[in-house]
Amino acid sequence: MSTTDLGRKVRDQAEAAVLLAEWEQSGELVSLWCRERGINWRSLVAYKGVPDAQPRFVEVTVAPTAAPGMYRVVLGDGVAIELDDHFQEATLDRLLRVLAPC
Repeated sequence: MSTTDLGRKVRDQAEAAVLLAEWEQSGELVSLWCRERGINWRSLVAYKGVPDAQPRFVEVTVAPTAAPGMYRVVLGDGVAIELDDHFQEATLDRLLRVLAPC
């Protein structure tokens, strides 16, 4: 099977965002949903989890129940990361990338 048999490629992040939202609402397998619409499912899922280019603001507060030097980063409904002054920047960066699509 050639790549042309898989359907047309998704062109950009804006198109992918619309298509991913429609697919998620459908509850179908992404491969079947894309096949029915003539879309290359691999090109669509490549955008899944890609953060928007727009900046997102997060709330950073001192954790009320923690010792001094503890911080809480709140990313939305019930999603929070607590860390102290000794956190590793690379670890926090990985956590934020994983949680960003949530």
